[in-house]
Amino acid sequence: TDIAFYGLKLFSGPIFGSLDPSGSLGSQNGWLVLNNLFSLGGYYVSALLIDKPSVGRKRLQMFGYLVCAILFLISGAVFNMAGPGPLLFLMFVSSFMVNCGPNVTSYVMAAETYPAELRATCHGISAFCGKAGALLATILFSHLNTPQIFYICSGVSFLGLAFTIFFSVDLTHVSLAEHDAQLELFLEDRLDEYKGKLNDAKHLSLFERLTGRHGVYDRDWIYNLIAEEAKKVQNDG
Repeated sequence: TDIAFYGLKLFSGPIFGSLDPSGSLGSQNGWLVLNNLFSLGGYYVSALLIDKPSVGRKRLQMFGYLVCAILFLISGAVFNMAGPGPLLFLMFVSSFMVNCGPNVTSYVMAAETYPAELRATCHGISAFCGKAGALLATILFSHLNTPQIFYICSGVSFLGLAFTIFFSVDLTHVSLAEHDAQLELFLEDRLDEYKGKLNDAKHLSLFERLTGRHGVYDRDWIYNLIAEEAKKVQNDG
């Protein structure tokens, strides 16, 4: 995500200059402001959709990656043939879609995927990897022309889509306490006893479902666990 997002943001001046080469400095700045407004709109739409069960984190991220990949691919393909109007439109829509999806969901999903004891560290590692991608884009894009930049962003988006499909899980409306319970049982070498929502097929990644790397799901497990723990406390008292 950060290769495309930060790469396009850092090189937005030269990119808009090549999209509308006859434009004045004032018009170039106007395009930049309008592009930022489209990006901001993407954030708000993402916030409205991300908690809807019919959409959720994973679907929103997949859709955003897919649309961005197609838009970047089209932008690179028609760059030397289309006029400034269609190219600017493609740029605005892609800026909207980057933020109405991957640029938001990648942060949310990373924060929700890890147990509380590891969340800050693992989320920090995820963020570091993202900023490494931004640094790579800063170095790489300075040696490329605008169509090549669009092709790179398209390829990265397709790669993000593939990783989302195979390895991402959708934890929409799943309590963060599920991770804590799973981690506690894992540390006690009792992971096979965990039968909570993280084992539910709809909250598993495609990779986990294909390889069987998950436990059994019991919708009443958490209630039985609470009852057992309460009984233990009562007996100890």
